[in-house]
Amino acid sequence: MMRQFTITVKRLFGAIKREHAFPLFIMFVAIVGFLNAFRFGGASLDYYSVRNAIDTWQLNSHIQTKAEFELAKSAIYTAKILHRSNPLYMDLSGQIKEWGAVSGFDQKDGLTDAKENYLQATKIRPLWPVTWANLAMIKWRLQEFDEEMLGYLFNADKLGPQSIEVHILFSRMGLSLYAANNPMYTKIKDIVHTRLRLGLRNSFSREPILTFIESTDSLSTVCRWMLQIDKHTAKKQLSCSE
Repeated sequence: MMRQFTITVKRLFGAIKREHAFPLFIMFVAIVGFLNAFRFGGASLDYYSVRNAIDTWQLNSHIQTKAEFELAKSAIYTAKILHRSNPLYMDLSGQIKEWGAVSGFDQKDGLTDAKENYLQATKIRPLWPVTWANLAMIKWRLQEFDEEMLGYLFNADKLGPQSIEVHILFSRMGLSLYAANNPMYTKIKDIVHTRLRLGLRNSFSREPILTFIESTDSLSTVCRWMLQIDKHTAKKQLSCSE
């Protein structure tokens, strides 16, 4: 049976004239290219739908509904199937699991799963500061103030000198650690002050930082810091008085 199949295949290919072989090869390559473009295009659409949802969640500081969360979770799951090795999708999958755990819409061990997704993304793209910032945020949520957390923070700071996400992370974390009298604050104090200044001067990060300052009643603290390192920013962005 197998021998007969092999003979049939050989006869089929033998029937194809040599002048037809190259056009058939070109057609095969075109079909493969089309399928890949379709696969990656579908993954990209899923990615941006989830990205927009997360941007909205961050703006409102919470997920609106469980249905909204499940829709985003399903979309990023599909994107990962279509393009499994893309670090963007790994990172976004981690963010979905993180938000699910924080909101109570998903498993409580979602933070641990999110950390694994972020670490997978760093193996493929180790120079992306946002993923290191996300890892530091996971450690913060888990209340794990250790050397590992410090390493994530230093990586985020070093790799993203102008990153909006890193500005916001250090500003929020720094003010929270200071208010809680956490020893970790003293280890990142200088970075916190610098990131606050840069974040307040950046039009994209300014509003989230100002909102956090207002919600935590931290204006007097930030004014004291800014008046020492950048009076212009203190007066223009915060209306601080000496």
